[in-house]
Amino acid sequence: MKFLHIADVHLGCTRYQLAESPRDFFDAWIDVLRRYAIGEQVDFVIMCGDFFHKRSVPPETMNYAVEGLVSRRADDRYHTLLPIHHLCLFRLGVPLGELWYLHELAGWLREHQRSRFLLTAPPLRLPGAVGCPATPIATV
Repeated sequence: MKFLHIADVHLGCTRYQLAESPRDFFDAWIDVLRRYAIGEQVDFVIMCGDFFHKRSVPPETMNYAVEGLVSRRADDRYHTLLPIHHLCLFRLGVPLGELWYLHELAGWLREHQRSRFLLTAPPLRLPGAVGCPATPIATV
């Protein structure tokens, strides 16, 4: 089973006060879908992070999003976007981690012919803190 994980598309973002930059973000979104979702024939796409740049989505930005979502061939499976990033952080209070460096763990797993592990990363107890370093532990 193959899947594509993408995050932080930020449709509708304007950079450097350039009127064409929202179109650049859209073109990049379409390119990723065509090149990796369709080109690699993935079974599903996981979209996390910020899909839209603003909470209030202008109609033209919504049109970009819909155009990208319906660009897949008609015979492909259905796909769903889940606002995991916002749901976890703002609604459920679940801390998220990203950019994990697991090279040493991957080497150990390969060396011992293992493929599964449990990664836990409890945050430090800092009452009132907004963010804190994690203390990751891999149990094999």
